[in-house]
Amino acid sequence: MNRLKSIILFLLLTSALSGAFAQENTPKPQTSHPADKFSPDNEQMYLSKLPEKTRQALGGIKNFHKDKYYELLHLAYFESLEISELLESGNKELAGMYRRILDLEAISRTAGIRYEYAGSEEKTQIKAELMPVLEELFEIREKARKKEIERLEKELAELKKALKVRRANKTKIVQSRFGELLGENKYLEWE
Repeated sequence: MNRLKSIILFLLLTSALSGAFAQENTPKPQTSHPADKFSPDNEQMYLSKLPEKTRQALGGIKNFHKDKYYELLHLAYFESLEISELLESGNKELAGMYRRILDLEAISRTAGIRYEYAGSEEKTQIKAELMPVLEELFEIREKARKKEIERLEKELAELKKALKVRRANKTKIVQSRFGELLGENKYLEWE
């Protein structure tokens, strides 16, 4: 039962993680909440948890648009925490993909903000820099989605197998639980 709960929790977590990296529907933090306000202390703490390329990209927009800088910093920080959880769960390949996605997202979003404030000559340069970043971002997102699908298919196969075994052993499982609830199995425990 605990394994099933763990599997369901993991599926929910990966589903939430996939949504966190969605380009079109990235959730915006609520800046009106006092806990979301940045101080120099927590800004440095947030930055220290991010990959170097992400920090560099974010630093490039701090002077242009402070609100966007803090918003992107906030999002990147929480996405990096989710990547850490993937690493802890042993999924290094997928974590590496999401780390690269985080870098490319920061680069592309900051390029969009820089473009807004750039002169016509610099806009041409930003456009030229942005297209290869977006193409790489698309490719790595698709690879990550493919890996997620493969992982979910394995998980589904395991769940189907568990369901089949449990169905075949229904009587034993029900009798065991019956004994647990009525205290009749206290002498049958391992220890």
